[in-house]
Amino acid sequence: MTDATSPSGPGPQSWDYLELGHIRSTLIRQEDTILFNLIERAQFKRNSPIYQTGAEFLAGTDIKEPFVKHLLRETECSHAKARRYTSPDEKPFTPRSELPAPVLPAQKTPDRLKYLVDIDINYSEQILKMYEEEVLPLICKEGDDGQYGSSAVCDIQALQALSKRIHYGTFVAESKFLAQTEEYTKLIKAGDRAGIMELLTNKEVEERVIKRVQNKAMAYGQEITDETSIGSLFFVLIFLILVIFLIFVKIMRKARTHQHTLADSHARVETERESACERMRASGRDPLAP
Repeated sequence: MTDATSPSGPGPQSWDYLELGHIRSTLIRQEDTILFNLIERAQFKRNSPIYQTGAEFLAGTDIKEPFVKHLLRETECSHAKARRYTSPDEKPFTPRSELPAPVLPAQKTPDRLKYLVDIDINYSEQILKMYEEEVLPLICKEGDDGQYGSSAVCDIQALQALSKRIHYGTFVAESKFLAQTEEYTKLIKAGDRAGIMELLTNKEVEERVIKRVQNKAMAYGQEITDETSIGSLFFVLIFLILVIFLIFVKIMRKARTHQHTLADSHARVETERESACERMRASGRDPLAP
């Protein structure tokens, strides 16, 4: 976990989070993390009871929600104290109102990241649904092996890695927007989703990513003797890349539209203020006078 903000004390972090080289290396590391987590989860069966409310194995406890959600909530409460969710690429699955405040001092957010903190887009609910309904059936054998604790821990690690990777799309979106501000602004204001997609898409990069993920899936999964499992892991990674890309487009459009709304409002206020000042000057009054 790396805070995308700078400490308010000595020794601030000096790297630029929106620099494409930094973003690229971060995304590659996140691919590794996701793949390793999926391989770890794939060693256990699906174990459906851990996703069910009122599961029999929870009888006699005070847990009133699925075990995975309960454990995820407990984990995020601990991480919230370490200010994990003050970073714009870290989004909790638990409602923020139910998380404790950080015990560590607040950090100073670099100016270039303040906008990403303000928009606070969170797709965690959709990610959890996708993971349970689409990903698990692909990587896990059906059935119940009783490994509820291990399965739930692996689920949490995979979910947090997926969430971080998907929400890191806001960094990519901001970096791309700053590089081609005029082009994206026109498309966003026109509501041209197809145009945004075309401007975002880089076929050469996409092909390299797919090839890289394929190589990783084969290399990291070489100890898995079930060829179907290896193929499933590769399919899951490609599936997730596509999901991440689509969510990235939604994030970019929603986020930048919101920013333009704020910018337009600010511009109107400034225009009205200047007009008022001009009227005061024309009447012989000093706009700066108390």
